[in-house]
Amino acid sequence: MTGYGTLRVISKGPVVRAVFDNPPINILDHKVFFDLHAFLTSLKEDSNPPKVVIFSSANPKFFFSHFDLHILSESSPLPQPLVPEEVTRKFVESARMMSNMGVVFIAEISGQSLGAGNEILLQMDMRFAAAGTKLGSLEIGLGLLHAGGGSQYLTKLIGRGRALEYLLSANTVDAETAERIGWVNKSFPSVNEMTVYVDKLAHRIASFPATALAATKDSVNEQAPSEDALNRDIGRITALGQTPEAQMALAKFLELGNDQQPGPWEDGLNDNLLKLWQ
Repeated sequence: MTGYGTLRVISKGPVVRAVFDNPPINILDHKVFFDLHAFLTSLKEDSNPPKVVIFSSANPKFFFSHFDLHILSESSPLPQPLVPEEVTRKFVESARMMSNMGVVFIAEISGQSLGAGNEILLQMDMRFAAAGTKLGSLEIGLGLLHAGGGSQYLTKLIGRGRALEYLLSANTVDAETAERIGWVNKSFPSVNEMTVYVDKLAHRIASFPATALAATKDSVNEQAPSEDALNRDIGRITALGQTPEAQMALAKFLELGNDQQPGPWEDGLNDNLLKLWQ
């Protein structure tokens, strides 16, 4: 077992399990982004990396809650010497490494994963979800957009109309709905059933040559969003993040949500977003 702070990595030969654990709600803060980036960089530089990495969460209620809003807030910024641009860069680079690397990345989702959390999941190669899963984009409720690749990868998966339905409403999907519309590969009634299925699948994939796995992933990635298109989204969210509307919503979110702590606000987040504009 190897530790990356908020990421616990358990190796089983060609299959690795990486478990996120950032109490209390698995928020995507600078610690998670730096740990994830370090882990993925180690895989990229490894001459004999694992063939498959399975990501899961130590928190049954939250896979990822969402982006740490202090990264975006001007009124309540990250403490020095942390630099928001550097933290955001780690997030973007990590998501793109997973999408482009020859290693196969599989997500085992249970609990909530919104905003940037959903964007990371979308850029993994496969997603499986257990009962209790909630996926979605919350950015529209903050006057922003799903700009870490989420809008474009989601559209590739579920189509333009459905992507706009969920992106513009900030509604979430459960595991069964996510399977039905193509957001995830398959849903399960329990975490145990999901884990058994994914373990079997991962080891089957890992029985084949790494070169063929990487080439197949490269071929499928010919249909992925272009680097230029993804970069234009970064420009869009940068501009939106500077608007008075977005900064007001960020400040109000941090206030009403008790600074991103567990409780009713986070539990009902998709509906609570409407309160930011009332």
